[in-house]
Amino acid sequence: MHKVLLHLDIPLFGKIVPFTIYSYGFLVALGFILGIWICWRDTRRSGVDGDVFLDQAFYVVIGSMIAARVLFIIVEWKQYAALPWYYVFHPFYGGIVFYGGFLGSFIAVWLFVRGRKDVTYFQMGDFMSAGAPLGHFLGRLGCFAVGCCWGSPAAEDFPLAVRFPPDTSGGGPPGLVPLHPTQLYEALGNLAIFFVLMFIRARKRFHGQVLMGYMILYAVLRFVLEFWRGDTERGYLIENVLTTSQAVAILVAAMAALFWVFRLRRAVTMLPAPGN
Repeated sequence: MHKVLLHLDIPLFGKIVPFTIYSYGFLVALGFILGIWICWRDTRRSGVDGDVFLDQAFYVVIGSMIAARVLFIIVEWKQYAALPWYYVFHPFYGGIVFYGGFLGSFIAVWLFVRGRKDVTYFQMGDFMSAGAPLGHFLGRLGCFAVGCCWGSPAAEDFPLAVRFPPDTSGGGPPGLVPLHPTQLYEALGNLAIFFVLMFIRARKRFHGQVLMGYMILYAVLRFVLEFWRGDTERGYLIENVLTTSQAVAILVAAMAALFWVFRLRRAVTMLPAPGN
């Protein structure tokens, strides 16, 4: 398993300058770019100024990365408590948590649309959700490439089992034991969610429907994946029964489902199909 996607030694002013592109960083960055492009295209098709979304996307990227990092530090506080204080701000030590980034995106969108009259919060949430699963798909491929976020041990004869070298960022379990490639499970799940959201978007009846669909579908995906993640460091709400991530997934799905039913029953905003 290689972390490096491309390495070049470039001669410059009589010296050799190394130029390296890492798989994880490249795929995560590509995921952000592709996700933003899909969302920008969706705004244009809906008659909203695409520049408005691009302005908002800047705040979403910053807000999501900060929140994802902060939640990781909170979850892994025991690990950081044993280190010098400045490791909290070290950009290359530790990782990020998806639900933290999700919350950060919500806050960033709310701050951006506050006081605006050309776009609503839930309308912008729909735009943001359209491309998010596709970006997440590429991000999880990056996790697989670098060897982090691997799953629990699998049977020796399990056809999808993978083994990661000990020098991967995830640490690789001793003995190169076969593992569930939960990064790939989640990547494929996000790709499926993307196509379902495109179906919902083409038939949506109220602003926020795509966003709620995304929240429900990802929560279901994450709840199921937890059975193979083997991520015991994040803790359990009910010991050996319900993980913290599963509890969050249930809460997110329930809230989104209630909002969906409430908005649909009231039919606050009836929308024609995009393109009509």
